[in-house]
Amino acid sequence: MLLRKDVKVNKLVIGCCSNIDNIYFLQRESKNFLNGASIYSGYSAARILPTTVITCVGDEPENDELIEKAKKYREFGVPRFDIIKIRGGKSFRQTFGREKEKGFEVIGKDYGNYNDWNPDVPEFQTKTLLLGTANPIFQKAVLDSCIHSDNIMLDSKCVHIQKRANKVNELLRRVDTFFGTDEEIEAVLKNFGLINGVSATTLFSIFPNLKVIISKSGAKGGTAYLKDGTYYKYAPVKPATEICSDGAGDVFAGTYAAQITIGKSVKEAILESAKSASESVKHFGINKVQKIENIDNVKINIEEGRWKREHEQDTNRSSK
Repeated sequence: MLLRKDVKVNKLVIGCCSNIDNIYFLQRESKNFLNGASIYSGYSAARILPTTVITCVGDEPENDELIEKAKKYREFGVPRFDIIKIRGGKSFRQTFGREKEKGFEVIGKDYGNYNDWNPDVPEFQTKTLLLGTANPIFQKAVLDSCIHSDNIMLDSKCVHIQKRANKVNELLRRVDTFFGTDEEIEAVLKNFGLINGVSATTLFSIFPNLKVIISKSGAKGGTAYLKDGTYYKYAPVKPATEICSDGAGDVFAGTYAAQITIGKSVKEAILESAKSASESVKHFGINKVQKIENIDNVKINIEEGRWKREHEQDTNRSSK
């Protein structure tokens, strides 16, 4: 295929959201900082291979300064940011609170008009495309701009699955890997009237292009289901001490996408991604991805089995 000269060729592209966050700590509110899936998944992937992050921000005056700060978060492995400014856009904002001897947690969210953003995205070619946490309208715009990808992955949030079920279902018909919490997978199944004891692997029959479904829960572990019938359950040997679990799923997804891109097996990618996510919850903000370099001491249990055989046995028992 001949490409136009202005088409960008990449190994890994992540299309995901950015948000403006602030910290409320001991009666003081810090300055705003750029955060979100663009930071967590982008920097997690960039420590493994060159990564391009396509993201959107509103046109608030402080964004220029925040973007420059984001580019200086790390001394190496900085992803390339293709940042699209939305005229009249109001960015998604989060406020974090912390009590003494307790971790950070989100105490307030303001979505602005972020849920309606539908930008024009330049064309690109990439080996792997990760549609990271973002609204499905933006995710589709990124997907439509992709000329070719060997791997197309989707990470979503329950709020978008519930509000834009049709858009999420449209994306799922085109991707081969889906990341979601148990609640998000149940929300997708509920869209098809499947709500009583149906295995997550039912998604394979609904969306034939799917090859891998990963039910994840930050550092707490999860299960990866492969279309060939294999599953991998993963969990830390000892639960990590949590300072902030926000963004752990994005760290997992970014690490996983990068590992698959460099040719690792699903099992190998799961192991490294689980380590990264487990380590990330011990830190807050950008420190999540600054501190996941040294993850060798994080122990992960992986259990391997065959979900098809177990699912068939469960079905047979329920029919008797």
